[in-house]
Amino acid sequence: MGTTQDIRRALEKKAATVAGFPPATQRHWENVRFEPTTGTPWAKLVLVPATSRPANLGPSPSLRYDGTFLVVMHFVEGKGSGAADDLLDLIRAAFTVDQSATAGSTQVRFEWSERNEGVNDAPWYVATATIKWYAYATS
Repeated sequence: MGTTQDIRRALEKKAATVAGFPPATQRHWENVRFEPTTGTPWAKLVLVPATSRPANLGPSPSLRYDGTFLVVMHFVEGKGSGAADDLLDLIRAAFTVDQSATAGSTQVRFEWSERNEGVNDAPWYVATATIKWYAYATS
């Protein structure tokens, strides 16, 4: 697999380890048809690669890949923000600066994570955790 695919797998696997994270049947993967189950929380996982640049000089430099990973959580609208706050706090805690995730030979490290504001999008209350990541790979 390519580096970008390894990065995606590592981030998705890490999110799945969070207690209370929706099961695979309630995750919207990129470019896969998904019909959410009304009344059941679900997650949309989005990889946003930003750059891949040489990390050092030489004939075979390492490349530093970086970008963001969005964990877009959809909760049942009208039930308050408590469940969203609790789960997004757990997601952010799994992606702190001292954590990493690995897939294939690629280790993905995290620079920061933050929670964005929640919005109502009937029948859902939608709130997002944004994770800033980076990884090194040999070109």
